Amino acid sequence: MQNVYDELFSRGLIHIIADSQKDFKVPDAVYQDTAIAVNLFYEDTLQRYFEYLDRVPSSIEICIYTSNERAWEKISQYADGRENVFCLKKENRGRDISAFLVAFKRTALKKKFLCFLHDKKQKTLLLKEDTDYWIENLWDNTIHSETYINNILGLLMGGKIGILTPPIPFGERLTHWYTNRWRDDNFKLAEELAARLGLQCDIDRQKMPVTLGSVFWCRTKAITKLLEYDWKYEDFRDEPLPDDGTISHAIERIFAYVAQDAGYSTEWIMSSRYAGRLILSAQMQMAETYQMTGKNFGVRSLTELRRLDRQRKAIEKICSECKTVYLYGAGGEGRRFVFLMNFWKLQVDGFVVTRRETAHDMFLGIPVYEFDRIIADETVGVIITVGLKFCDEIEEIVKKREGVRYYVPAREEI
Repeated sequence: MQNVYDELFSRGLIHIIADSQKDFKVPDAVYQDTAIAVNLFYEDTLQRYFEYLDRVPSSIEICIYTSNERAWEKISQYADGRENVFCLKKENRGRDISAFLVAFKRTALKKKFLCFLHDKKQKTLLLKEDTDYWIENLWDNTIHSETYINNILGLLMGGKIGILTPPIPFGERLTHWYTNRWRDDNFKLAEELAARLGLQCDIDRQKMPVTLGSVFWCRTKAITKLLEYDWKYEDFRDEPLPDDGTISHAIERIFAYVAQDAGYSTEWIMSSRYAGRLILSAQMQMAETYQMTGKNFGVRSLTELRRLDRQRKAIEKICSECKTVYLYGAGGEGRRFVFLMNFWKLQVDGFVVTRRETAHDMFLGIPVYEFDRIIADETVGVIITVGLKFCDEIEEIVKKREGVRYYVPAREEI
């Protein structure tokens, strides 16, 4: 069984959904068999979400849950006069996850298709722009317009798609897009939950989960095992909820594995508007990132970054196996590798050169020795820090000293 992350990318399970061109005609019976659940808490941002909910076809049932009394009043006013909108209270525990798995459970199991959404608020002012972008990711890619919703339901009506979810959030200060979203405590809890649910799936610490949150469309059958589990409010941590390491964080990451166990795929969806913005944002950030890594580390591409990682691993091996480590070459490359090794927390015992000028017995505060005068045996490691043009010459010199371990970073193929 292929891991859900590998499946997503190998099969290209990403859809750019049209928001103005109708690709599917949705029968009224499908609307009746669909429900949208929403968890709202922050009363000062409600209007933003109400505007999205106004785009939902009037035949689809909307259940809005809240545990905030002040938000309840405004939500009740919004629901008043809307026959398809229901306002319900929930306990202030478990946030959006308990809203879906506890409060919404009975309604969810009666429907064929489900959508779940929740609000979000920045933790600090520094995160406001990224959080606004994240909200756009969640809501714009889920209920962008009535036509968009029809096209999503059309995808769910056919084939073996189980979950359609927005992509991983992207932002200047959000690292979820390109870092492994498993942390040890979250992974352990997800593994334990998978065992409790009896899931047959490939859940791998080294392969990222494809869901990071609880906003999605789904076929109810795809997540029945999770919905039917006997969840209670007491299963969830009381407020304030930590940033990681709770059952809520494990559940956010396990949806795709539940769907896979049921025989369904999990696929990403984006509106054309969001997809265009994402491409521009990613290109701008990547350009700026590699400009800075080029200036600071001499790395200007992903290929060069991979090369640097291979160099690090080779140098770490020499440092762990040798008592004394020298850099051969007290020039520009030597300067760069002193900086890198300091960054990697690896010790440099000195520079070696073929012939030392009397006036240059130190370089960057590190002793410089003539290579022929150092004690050379199997406890000595030499990293040849010269350009490729001089590597052969220096390598021949080092080879003549029996037992010396050496490594030539410049020889790493790009």
